[in-house]
Amino acid sequence: LEASSDRVSTVMYWILRELATISKDIDIAPPIQSRMYQECSNGMLGLNNCLKVADVPFPFPYAQLLTLLLVVYTCFIPVYITCFTG
Repeated sequence: LEASSDRVSTVMYWILRELATISKDIDIAPPIQSRMYQECSNGMLGLNNCLKVADVPFPFPYAQLLTLLLVVYTCFIPVYITCFTG
């Protein structure tokens, strides 16, 4: 496992292989068994979506603009409130 480049997929493969080998030994209804595989697949899909979000960098100009707008908002909202409520 330490030498593997994709440890999560390796462990997922182990789990699915073990589920397939013991499925004939335990008495499970087919809908429940397919649901086990579906939930494992949903977990891997969620992991892959998280990796995609983490790999895309946040645009630096957008971050700078947001910081500037927050500073301006923080400085001028007390003045605005004072002018229109006083």
